[in-house]
Amino acid sequence: MYPKLVKPDPVEEEERLRLVESSKPSGPPPEPPANLRFEAKCEWLASAPELHKSGRLIGGVLSLFELYCVAVGHARDYEKMLQNDGSIIGGKPHPAYKMMLDAMSHAKALGAEIGFVKKVVVSFEKPPAEKSDWDDDKSLLA
Repeated sequence: MYPKLVKPDPVEEEERLRLVESSKPSGPPPEPPANLRFEAKCEWLASAPELHKSGRLIGGVLSLFELYCVAVGHARDYEKMLQNDGSIIGGKPHPAYKMMLDAMSHAKALGAEIGFVKKVVVSFEKPPAEKSDWDDDKSLLA
C-alpha cells in the first residue's frame, strides 16, 4: 500500500516560498576575518561572493568557510616554498610537499562540506572511430 499523496494548501505553499525568498542574503558578502593571512584572504574575497549569493554563507558555515580559506592559503604558501626551494632538498623530498598535499586534501573536504566544491567525473573513453570510405570497399581484399 502506498501513502496517499495530499496536495499542499496553496496558502501554506505561498508562505513557505515567501520564507525561502526572505532568507536569501541581501547586501555584500561578509568581510574576511582580520586574522587571515594574505593567501587565505585572497581566497575569501574570490569565493565569498558566490557562496553569499547562493545563500550558503550563513551561520556555522562561516567558520567552515574560514577553515577552507586557511587550508587553501596554506596550500598556496607551500607551493611557493616548493617553487623557491625546489622539490628536492639534500636528495630528499621537500617537507613542504607533504604539507601542501595535506592542506589541499583539507581544503577539498571542507569545500565539499560547505557545498562549494563540485565532484567532477572525468571519462577516459575513446571517442568513436570515424568510418571512412575505405572501410566499406571489399574489392581491395580480393
